[in-house]
Amino acid sequence: MTNGNPFLTKDLASASSISNAVTLNGVITKTVASLAIFLIPFIYVWIGFLNKTLILTGGQLMGLALSGLVLGLVIIFGKCANIVTVGLYSALQGAILGSLSVFFEEKYPGIVMQTSLIVVGAFSSILFLYTSRIVNATPGVLKFISVGAITILGIYLIDILARAFGHELPLLNSNSGWGIAISVGIVLFATFTFIMDFANIEAAVANRTDKKYEWYLAFGLLIGLLWLYIEVLRLLVKLRSK
Repeated sequence: MTNGNPFLTKDLASASSISNAVTLNGVITKTVASLAIFLIPFIYVWIGFLNKTLILTGGQLMGLALSGLVLGLVIIFGKCANIVTVGLYSALQGAILGSLSVFFEEKYPGIVMQTSLIVVGAFSSILFLYTSRIVNATPGVLKFISVGAITILGIYLIDILARAFGHELPLLNSNSGWGIAISVGIVLFATFTFIMDFANIEAAVANRTDKKYEWYLAFGLLIGLLWLYIEVLRLLVKLRSK
């Protein structure tokens, strides 16, 4: 299978004769473990915020975000995905999203539950479409996802730079009709990026890739789920703020 993931190394996609190889159950187990680690600081920060015993400042959140970004890049390009690095990344994201979630929950009650249900529904739907072969990971589809992901990343980087100078990209952040339409499009795209993750897992199992890459594959799924959560939350905030 042709692989379109720009972050997937040749080591992961190449065939191997080793007996200790990637399995679907292994990837699922490590993904669930990563999400469990994510939930610990998420819940801790949530409770601390409600009890007024732990409130992270904007500077602290920025520091956590930068730390998470650096660690994520090290995992991707340094090929060092394991229980320590992925676990630490999950914990950092749990603290960040826990703070953001409880903030918006107080402003728009019920928004976190709505976001979570939509994420679960979207992930389940794309998984069904993929496993039933209604949607296939063709080279064209994988290339489209790769180009789209890089394009969206570039737009977000431009927005971050613009904010640093006191501006922002209006259509990306506004709750206007166009702003909401763009958010809907990003949510749909984020959902379809799981096709690439599923294709990577399928290829790794078929090629009997070294079992250590199960953490890498789990990390890919984790990033996708966290991104989808953020984008759905952003969309619902826009809708609720109108």
